[in-house]
Amino acid sequence: MTTYRLARDDDRNIHYAWDAARPPVLTIAPGDEVVVEARSGEDDQVQRHSGTEALDSLDLSRLHALSGPIEVKGARPGHALVIDVLDLDTADWGFTMMRPGAGVLTGFGPWLRSYPIDRRRRVIEIAPAVQVPLAPFLGQMGVAPLGGPQPTIPPGTFGGNIDCREAVAGTRLRLPVFVPGALFSCGDGHAAQGDGEVCVTAVECAITARLRLGLEPLDWLTGPLLETSDAWMTFGAGATHAAAIEQALTAMLDLLGRLTGLEPEAAYALASAAVDVRVNQVVNLPKLGFRAAISKAVLPSDAAERLTS
Repeated sequence: MTTYRLARDDDRNIHYAWDAARPPVLTIAPGDEVVVEARSGEDDQVQRHSGTEALDSLDLSRLHALSGPIEVKGARPGHALVIDVLDLDTADWGFTMMRPGAGVLTGFGPWLRSYPIDRRRRVIEIAPAVQVPLAPFLGQMGVAPLGGPQPTIPPGTFGGNIDCREAVAGTRLRLPVFVPGALFSCGDGHAAQGDGEVCVTAVECAITARLRLGLEPLDWLTGPLLETSDAWMTFGAGATHAAAIEQALTAMLDLLGRLTGLEPEAAYALASAAVDVRVNQVVNLPKLGFRAAISKAVLPSDAAERLTS
């Protein structure tokens, strides 16, 4: 096993679209680790002491600065890229911004505020006596999709802007591979986020992520699959809540069938009894993001082994 690093100050590592034609900046073997020094989502354009005037000059073409792509040797369609999130270390400050007309409630903005992050106590100081627990994750993790360059805002079957607050250190994300080498990229660090990310930004920050990338033969996988310590999660993205939830649930029923052997009707009944539908984000238009989650305690103890059987 070899460990590599992508530096945040090396512009060759940074890009702003999902594109299978973009050459990799790094090639690794399955099982290798990569330390990714990810810039904040707006490409470090906001500084710690920036005021709202910084929003006037914000280059929106640089949103969701991605680090990569990383080629994984031997990856091909029919594989799942397995991303083990080993560690996530935030900067010592983060920020939230609002822009007029953006977000669920459109009457706010422009607004920008930075917050100190106490990494020892693992809290974000929002205001005197107001603290949010530090729970960092990468908003963007994805592989190169088919079909030419795609913007970073909407999530998709390739991953991308999933904004799942539960993809913290210690979790495992599986993504279907669409092109040889997979071409994995990531970025858009969040120190904390509520389900929905309702004002468009969470507590945005630079993050140093340590990831291990591997491969599994999962030719049935059609979208992101997150495994946490106690749950399995499938994802959906669509122009409406209904479309996104339907996609997440359809993927969950397929997963339940594979993990339990249940026929679709019984899996659907199980979902109604035990699956939680949760919102990821409702602001990354044109696609809203949802996830369906089921506790591992409900499923056979050898469920993970059944993924590849």
